[in-house]
Amino acid sequence: IARFKKIHMVVNNAGVGGDIGPIDAQDQKGWQWALDVNLVGVVYGAKVMTPLIKQHGEGGWILNVASMAGMGGVPYLGAYTATKAAVVALSESWAGELEEKGIHVSVLCPAFVQTRIHESERNRPAKYQSGSAQRLDEGSFANSTKQMVENGIEVSIVGKRVVEALEDGEFYIFTHPNYHAVMQQRNAAIDAAFIKSAESPLLQHIVNQKFEMP
Repeated sequence: IARFKKIHMVVNNAGVGGDIGPIDAQDQKGWQWALDVNLVGVVYGAKVMTPLIKQHGEGGWILNVASMAGMGGVPYLGAYTATKAAVVALSESWAGELEEKGIHVSVLCPAFVQTRIHESERNRPAKYQSGSAQRLDEGSFANSTKQMVENGIEVSIVGKRVVEALEDGEFYIFTHPNYHAVMQQRNAAIDAAFIKSAESPLLQHIVNQKFEMP
């Protein structure tokens, strides 16, 4: 603000990998770490910056960084997956809420990028240390994750893709088109579940009701 006087663009980009392991072996501290950084950090960023964008009345943009993991579950990464899915849902909510204020919202969902997300343990504060969790950080799972991150796309490509997408007004911003088939499978499963629900005798009284957002 001191330099540019006004804020028009906010990028909420904090993220940690969280604990890796089966759900029955993870403790609350590991979950809280992932929630506080990946989700609450985004909430705080938007809460602080949105009033500053509204203040000048010229509109603006909020970009929330989620993940492809937020578009579908990843085994043994429950905390990370859940927080990134929440960021996607929050972005969808805020987009409808802020549109009338001239503030656009987009959500970035990259897959593997050459960051140090697989080394986020180095930044874990003492209060979030998981003393009893059975972890899979060592071994084939962690090694394969490390390899995929190191072989991911360059950060600069992600940045250029974001600029390209914002210029086109995209809400969902994807960086890995090779994941499209996976998303199609998930969407097909959801579509099939809706069709199945429409066949239920219990739900016939609402089958033809038009849904409208409040």
